Amino acid sequence: MILLPKYLTIVNQTESDKFLSATEYCDTEIFGKTSIPVLQLMMSDDYPYNPYTQFIMTACCFAKDKAIRLAVVDLMSFAIGHRRLDIDAFARHSSEWINHSSAPFNRYVECIQSLSEYGGDYAVIVKEIIGKTLLKLCFDDKLPTNFKKYLELYYLLLSQSNTKADDEIMTKLHEFVAISGSVKAIVNKIGKL
Repeated sequence: MILLPKYLTIVNQTESDKFLSATEYCDTEIFGKTSIPVLQLMMSDDYPYNPYTQFIMTACCFAKDKAIRLAVVDLMSFAIGHRRLDIDAFARHSSEWINHSSAPFNRYVECIQSLSEYGGDYAVIVKEIIGKTLLKLCFDDKLPTNFKKYLELYYLLLSQSNTKADDEIMTKLHEFVAISGSVKAIVNKIGKL
């Protein structure tokens, strides 16, 4: 019996992830077939995380297939537990996907909410992701479906941690109220914390 080393050749994982993010995540058919194995591979201790890894995780939060979204929540939990989730990069990618309406917002909210339910450090990190994402969002005339649910999750996480939204976030939230009065009540609740 011949034992093969784990990697037969040296792999530049950054370039591999760059290729995946540029090609597979633009083609929904390929995306559906390859995402779960890629996400499972990323859950190994020796997988090197990079900005493209963060992009792939974000893309999977918007996937049509619920199995992919569940797998990415597991991966994000793993990444947080191993201190490998780049919150700034993830929030930046999240806001870019949301701003450009690349996929239904409710899928993303479902993933973020599921991750927050792990409790403890996970809830704190989700609160930070939401805060950083909110600052980068730009909507012209209407808010995405389930945006109020996103703000309700943010309120819940703030109240659980006995923290307040900073002034910059409150200013941004009032911009959202100007776009749609439907979020006024939750924004006022966030402001009263």
